[in-house]
Formats: sequence, structure tokens, C-alpha cells
Amino acid sequence: AFQNCRALEYVHLPDIVTALGERVFYGCSNLREVRLPENNDFMAISRAAFFAAGLQRIRIPRNVIRIESTAFLGCSVMHTVVFDPDPNAQGAQRVRVVDQRAFAGCNALRELTLPPSLVFDIRHAAFENCDSLARVVGEFVALGNFAFRGCMSMNTFTFGTGSNLAWMGVSCFERCTLLERLELPNTVTQIGNEAFLRCNSLQEVRLPASLTHLGRRAFTECSSLTAI
Repeated sequence: AFQNCRALEYVHLPDIVTALGERVFYGCSNLREVRLPENNDFMAISRAAFFAAGLQRIRIPRNVIRIESTAFLGCSVMHTVVFDPDPNAQGAQRVRVVDQRAFAGCNALRELTLPPSLVFDIRHAAFENCDSLARVVGEFVALGNFAFRGCMSMNTFTFGTGSNLAWMGVSCFERCTLLERLELPNTVTQIGNEAFLRCNSLQEVRLPASLTHLGRRAFTECSSLTAI
């Protein structure tokens, strides 16, 4: 609908909007701010909706339960992503899906602090190569393949007490070269191949007693590792 409208700077979507088409604001390189609808029928941000847009920040309303693939891929100046809490959500209603490559290449994103009222299913390469992402705190049920690969500024990753993570995907934290310590939830049973490959500042990982499978080359080239 608005692909490559490069003069577009601000969008206020009224609450009567219930869906966005794919690639709706694709390539709007000067689009700095978007206000998303806040109604119970607006549940997803569509595929490639803001691909390579000029967004500096985005607030995700509590009614959005899925961010589809490549929704914010290549938003290279976006420094802030805020998820609204939903204190009334229970069980499966708490889960938010961040689909494959949804935020990949968001090079200015510095921090991701996720509200404890929500739990997150992070899919394939969702935050891959977010070069400035230094701190992540949240509750997680899944971390897919390559989820945070190449986040070379990451020095803190904290699993909230409500994390019910069963497995970590292939190369999940590969080349997170500043990550020093990680304590995994006591629900993790599988760690994928090359999960921590080339995390050369990693000093300590606390593996849970629940772990049954440790993938090939999971800690290869972790040259600072002293304690597991």
C-alpha cells in the first residue's frame, strides 16, 4: 500500500484497523514513528510490514501476539523496542511469538527488556546480527536456530524466573563475543549444535540437571571458558 513512500515520516493507525497487509510500509526509509492499533482484533504485525523502514522506536501493544517474519528486518536506526505488559494474561495468552528474522539487522537496537507478564517464543534468526544489542532480559519458552547469532555487543542475557525453555537452537548465541556468563533455566533439555560457537569472552555457563543433549561443537572456540 505504501511501499517505498520515502517522504512518509509519521503514521497513526486508528484503533478500528484490525490487520496490516504484507510489506505495507516496506522501504519507507524516512518513516520515524508509527502508532499501532490497540484493539483485540489487531493481533499480528504482518510479514515485512516495516522492512527497511526508518523507524527509531516501536511500541508493541498488548493485543499483538505475533510479529511475523521480517516485519522489522533491516530497520537499521531503530534503537528501542517496547512490549506493553499484559498483567491479566494467563497460560497460553501470555505467549508472544517473534517470527523468523523479525528484527534481524536492527543494528541500533541496544537493549531488550521484556515484561515479566509475557513469555516469548523467539524463532529462527529473529535478532540475528543486531550489532549493538548489549542486554536482554525476559522470560522465554523457545530460542530458535540463530536467534541471537552475531549480536557482538551482547554482554548480558538473563532468563526470567518464569522461563520454561526446553531447548536452544543451533548457533543460538554464536559470535556473541562479549557474553561472559549465562545461567540456563532448569527446564532446558537440549542445546543445539554450535550454540555458543566463538563466544570467546564466555567464562561461565551453568548447565541445568535437566540437560540430556549437548550438541556438537556447542562450546567450540570459547577460549575464556573456565567453569561449567
